[in-house]
Amino acid sequence: MPATPAPPPSSEPTVTVSLTEFRGLERSLRTLSTAKDSIIHQMATIRAHQDQIIATQAQHTTILHQIQQHLSMQTPFGHDRSAPSEPLVPDKESLPAEQPIPEEEIRAEPSHDTPHI
Repeated sequence: MPATPAPPPSSEPTVTVSLTEFRGLERSLRTLSTAKDSIIHQMATIRAHQDQIIATQAQHTTILHQIQQHLSMQTPFGHDRSAPSEPLVPDKESLPAEQPIPEEEIRAEPSHDTPHI
């Protein structure tokens, strides 16, 4: 007479599964475990990439602040950058008087080369 397994001592109901079903469930469990490991690896890769992007962004922000500070130091003292700038119109007194160029200088230095044919 074959030995039959003794019923479990707990009050939980038992489930009988065929060997084919058991192997199918085992295969599914392995597949899910492999997929989980792959997803964990991909998440670690994404986190590393995200950390790299954040570090690069921090560097760019630092450079931008340095440029802004440099530009603010170059503005004329007392110049308000928020106000719209008015076009500068020089006074007639501040313009140099036109001086005629001697005719000898005009003939001695042509403004362009003559084409050779």
